[in-house]
Amino acid sequence: MSFIPTILIFLLVLTVLVLVHELGHYFCARILGIKVEELGLGFPPRLKAIRSKGIVYSLNYLPLGGFVRLKGEDDETIQDGFASRSILQRFLVIFSGPAMNFVLAIILFSFLASVTDRIQSADIVIEAISKDSPAESVGIRAGDILTSIGGINLDEPSNFSRAFDLEPGKATRVVVSRNLETKEFSVIPRSDPPFGEGPIGIELKLFDVVYEEVNVWQSPYYGIMLAWDNTTLIYREIGNWISGSKTPEIAGPVGIAQITGEAAQAGFLPLVYLVAMLSLNLGILNLLPIPALDGGRIPFLMIELIRGGKRLQPNRERIVHAIGFAFLISLIIIVTLGIDIPRLLG
Repeated sequence: MSFIPTILIFLLVLTVLVLVHELGHYFCARILGIKVEELGLGFPPRLKAIRSKGIVYSLNYLPLGGFVRLKGEDDETIQDGFASRSILQRFLVIFSGPAMNFVLAIILFSFLASVTDRIQSADIVIEAISKDSPAESVGIRAGDILTSIGGINLDEPSNFSRAFDLEPGKATRVVVSRNLETKEFSVIPRSDPPFGEGPIGIELKLFDVVYEEVNVWQSPYYGIMLAWDNTTLIYREIGNWISGSKTPEIAGPVGIAQITGEAAQAGFLPLVYLVAMLSLNLGILNLLPIPALDGGRIPFLMIELIRGGKRLQPNRERIVHAIGFAFLISLIIIVTLGIDIPRLLG
């Protein structure tokens, strides 16, 4: 896909994700009677703004985010402001943004479940083995049928993604069927495998696939299950990054734009799936305890609760979030220049 359509699709996807997130904060604040002063897409400087019923709706030049500005965010003396509300109400306003991203992901996963047939059963056949890979070293062969990995049974398609989330360096039991005989192997997945080979070096293909039609009334259940499975996988991946057992695979705005263009070129449904995954990732990212993100504000509420309602000075919290914001912007620049652009040129 050419450059301009890719950028336009990426900006449209980003706008939807950010708008859904900020509308969560916006509507929760208004339901609780907290005065909203501004709802902005992007970050200042301001490009255009309109005022309606005392609220400014703005479009800003930097399109990598959005914000909701609430009355009295740091001043407890303002009665209809944010800071004057209880810890629970402030938590609800903070949490409502990521929560809306989870809701959007569930809606999109439910839509995908309703328009595609679900795999009821299939044989997972090892089609090829990478040379000098962990799979080759223990004697796994092309043509073997995978039946379980790490104790997770592969008879149930919903277990597929969980089974292949392998922990590097940890011996994993792999069970295959070969010529109607069951064989077990102990494989140690690699933490940094060659490109395209995967942790244990096997290439898979599905055979004897049996599909099941999903009714519309069943699709919300499968949407919730898909969202849950992917959420647990993402948190497990973050845990592996923190422990050092896996190298983080990250992308900045340029990388995400490239992936979005590729998904759009593949078709409408792959693009919908990508948007669902991006929304899920955005919700999870915003709940991490990183200053300047929604999750970075929750520890301050916890400190206030522990101290019996006594808050830290607002100036101190502002400084922490300003440092966090500068760190995030710096990280985006580093990832863009150091990873995204070299990957794009490559």
